[in-house]
Amino acid sequence: MLKNLTRKTREHERIALFILAIVTALAFGITGVMLDVLSGGKDNANYAGQMFGKKVTNAEFQDYRYRWGKFTQWILQHFNNMHFYFAYLPPFDMVDLELWTKKQDEFLDELTWNVMMLSNLADKAGIKVTDEEVKDYLKTSHLVADREKGFDLDKYRSFLGYLQISEPAFERTAAEFLKVYKYRNFVVHSVAPTLDDIFKEYTQQNAEIKVRWCAFEPEDFTDKMRIKNNDEIKEYFEVHQSDYEVPGKVQIEYIFAANEDMKAKTAEPTEADMEKYYTKHKDDEFKDKQPADVKEEVRKKVKEESAKDLSLETITKAEQKINSATLMDKEVSLPALADEFGIRYNKTGWFAGDNVKELEKELGDSTFLSKQVSSFQVNEVSSTVSTDKGCFIFRLLGKKDVYVPGLTAQLEEKVRHDIIKSKATELAKQAAHNLAQSITNKVNEDMKANEKEPKLPDTKATAAIKLKWFANLTDEGFNARETGYIKSSDYGDAFKPGVSQDFIKKVFKLQEGEFEVLDEGTGPTYYLVQVANQRGAETDKFEAKKKDLLNSVKRTKEDEFVKQWKETIKKETGWEKYPK
Repeated sequence: MLKNLTRKTREHERIALFILAIVTALAFGITGVMLDVLSGGKDNANYAGQMFGKKVTNAEFQDYRYRWGKFTQWILQHFNNMHFYFAYLPPFDMVDLELWTKKQDEFLDELTWNVMMLSNLADKAGIKVTDEEVKDYLKTSHLVADREKGFDLDKYRSFLGYLQISEPAFERTAAEFLKVYKYRNFVVHSVAPTLDDIFKEYTQQNAEIKVRWCAFEPEDFTDKMRIKNNDEIKEYFEVHQSDYEVPGKVQIEYIFAANEDMKAKTAEPTEADMEKYYTKHKDDEFKDKQPADVKEEVRKKVKEESAKDLSLETITKAEQKINSATLMDKEVSLPALADEFGIRYNKTGWFAGDNVKELEKELGDSTFLSKQVSSFQVNEVSSTVSTDKGCFIFRLLGKKDVYVPGLTAQLEEKVRHDIIKSKATELAKQAAHNLAQSITNKVNEDMKANEKEPKLPDTKATAAIKLKWFANLTDEGFNARETGYIKSSDYGDAFKPGVSQDFIKKVFKLQEGEFEVLDEGTGPTYYLVQVANQRGAETDKFEAKKKDLLNSVKRTKEDEFVKQWKETIKKETGWEKYPK
């Protein structure tokens, strides 16, 4: 049965690769790369680049780029400006996410090329998107639909006016998005892990080891450290100036549509509203509870949702006014907008751009607020930012750059402390390596002494000798400890609290008897660790766990497949971007 299942899963994987091969052949086999011999490349000024053996005109490229720039704004608004969702959404996931925060023009350029490439591949694979599918997709967005009314055509047209894109152009772009999405699913979801893949993951998760270890902490060596003279302090300060920088500061003003304020502006939920909410959420929020038992809870939740909708609607209207004023080169007054829409206005004092905790107490948690206030130019206005407490827009009023202060007496004391810590850390590291070398020397001596005696297999003999000498560390005055059996997922307090997951991964790569010096990954402590014993996973429990592991292994395989596939497609399309 096991062999049959393995054979079937492998056949499934071969089919997936065969599908990809057919699609790629359709894409590349019909048209070869043709060189424009007569022009000698002189006419490339009118072209953006080429792929699939065809030149792409600047006009064609810019049409795609403009439409997808607007669609990107739509996606961002849909996800409350949380651009990290790009990493999970084709075709945005094919572009380096860092570009969005640093070089948005480059992000849009690369996105456009990827869309054109994938859209062509989808066409050749016969992927279709109907008008009904586009309409259904638009109806799912809270930007143009609400809980009570459903899709709102006026709201939709108003939002497209705000984006400055026509209905046909936007709906064409939405159709391309759905087509690319379907094509990616068609190719990627056909990838299936083999039984061997699942079993390997099971054994890695459930193997157990015992670990012996010694910790070498800088604090144990600080008493031995000395600073030579003041010149050493000055020299250290010069070399490590970036460690003593005073953070830059910013000042902003903002308008804030707070959910709490919006509650007073929304109508009380009707019985129909509450019944609709209860029906929708009864399986996840109200299990085994009757409507009458949770009526007040439901009323509050409906009220909260209405307040959130009104917050977004209000701040979106304010943003449309800001954009209109900007287009006409008019001054934007946030205090005036706050008065007009009945929302909060505030002007902050100066604060460090990387420390927005106080600001978030009022505005709510925002993943990117710190990056935005640090990267914005003076007088730049943000788009809508949504949080758990409402929606806001801010303007950067001022910015003070990072600077390095002079070496005052107070700062000199900190530098002195840092020098001592740095020296102690280096001594702790050296002590760990010295002990490892001492054990290695003793192991080598024992191996030579044993050459004349009957031998165990080399690996077992070496492991036994290494284990013997590590076990003697306590007698030699070292604080050696030993864990119980641990798994890679439940190391918890086996070592000093705070060791990194990467540290644990390195420990689990060691074979029985092997030892190595590792830093903890989150601090200055060094460890000499040895695997004292290994215990494999209980294979008889694999059948029961197999189904649970399938989805996680499949996702891993899909991610690996996509990474390889993206690079392969880019090369095989003959994608070339001409210099501007």
